[in-house]
Amino acid sequence: MGVFKSYDIRGVYPNELDAAMARKIGAALGKYYADLPENAGKDKLHIVVGRDMRTSAPEMSASFIEGLRSRGHDVTDIGMVTTPCTYFAIQRLGADGGIMVTASHNPPQYIGFKVSRELAIPISKDTGLGQVETMLDDTVPETSSGELKSIDLTDAYLDFLVGLAKDLKPLRIAADASNGMAGKYLPALFDRLPCQLEGIFLDPDGTFPNHEADPLKAENLDDVRKLVKASGAAIGFCYDGDADRVAIVDDQGEIVGCDMITALLAQFELAGNPGRAATYDLRSSKVVAEVIEQAGGVPFRARVGHSHMKQLMRRENAICGGELSGHYYFQLHDKETYFADSALVATVKLLNILSATGKPISELLAPMKKYFHTGEVNFKIDDKEGALAAIKETFSDGTQDELDGVSVDYPDWWLNVRPSNTEPLLRLTLEGDTAAKRDEGFERVLGVLNKFGERATGGH
Repeated sequence: MGVFKSYDIRGVYPNELDAAMARKIGAALGKYYADLPENAGKDKLHIVVGRDMRTSAPEMSASFIEGLRSRGHDVTDIGMVTTPCTYFAIQRLGADGGIMVTASHNPPQYIGFKVSRELAIPISKDTGLGQVETMLDDTVPETSSGELKSIDLTDAYLDFLVGLAKDLKPLRIAADASNGMAGKYLPALFDRLPCQLEGIFLDPDGTFPNHEADPLKAENLDDVRKLVKASGAAIGFCYDGDADRVAIVDDQGEIVGCDMITALLAQFELAGNPGRAATYDLRSSKVVAEVIEQAGGVPFRARVGHSHMKQLMRRENAICGGELSGHYYFQLHDKETYFADSALVATVKLLNILSATGKPISELLAPMKKYFHTGEVNFKIDDKEGALAAIKETFSDGTQDELDGVSVDYPDWWLNVRPSNTEPLLRLTLEGDTAAKRDEGFERVLGVLNKFGERATGGH
């Protein structure tokens, strides 16, 4: 069915996902959890469930929980939270898994489920969700035998975030919560930090009355850019709906590439941890790997997607990582050590950097802006395999790999073309050592892809 995506379950409410389907998915997932080898011999499992502020979320969460409990599992409902708070709850409560009821940055009519195992290890289409999909027609028990309890982890999560702060200066910061879940935490967090919050759109509202909760779209950063300039803020943050992603605006009100933030975070995380791994997705500027090496770290290039990033981080025991989409990942230490993306953790870490250096973020980033990047450009193409084959043939004189789609590397420019897993799109990312080399390379790739389709807008 169409709601099972590469990394989560997502669709339009109630046409594609309704309460009855939520109960089915909960029951199927409950059976999947029970069948995992690490859960063999356990009489019942403990599963954490959180939800965002979407209008359909309370109903969908309640029905989903019924499905889980029908398989005999105990459920802890942590209420309305961020996705990273759900990850935190899984390890803090020692749960066997967890689900966040959210559709992230999608418009208000969407709803969905982000699914994790123990220690917030993600379950994606190829590591379990595909199997769950095949179980949907299994008979669901009529009654719910598992226990249900509710707990509020707000103060515990705020304590955790505040504990990451290191000698903060009284900085003024601008934040746009996009009427998403970050707004639940930001005022209370900054009440406990020496920094001054200039916040907008902080009230969680699943109708998103001010703008889309998608910080990758430049127009959604207009308000926080204006706020930075008007308030004289040192930095601006714009969060997505469930607060696992954040976009950054510098002290001049300019949008900062997410890969530049990955590099900056890695530089400082590695400062006292030489030899540690740091990860980045293959769309990122090559300056990210350069900065990681200069900081004494070992760079690891990853496929796009949070499940791939976290798998690589666990394998290499990486200290941090980042994606061009605004996901920033950290090895986090609480009751347990776990790997997770978190916009609010990234917020505190960046305030640490600004406080420690005493320099504007624009100055810190200036040396990293060495290359000329296109960002991610989408093309509507049905024959994706044919187009990728043409890219490989046309650019056969470069160094190629197929970690994710096709990447081609030349001494003074590189490109990656990868297929969308959910739409008839190919996504192009390209970077040159000079603007002229970038533009020349882009025109060459455009000449190939235009034979198969046309440039599109949006999509990530």
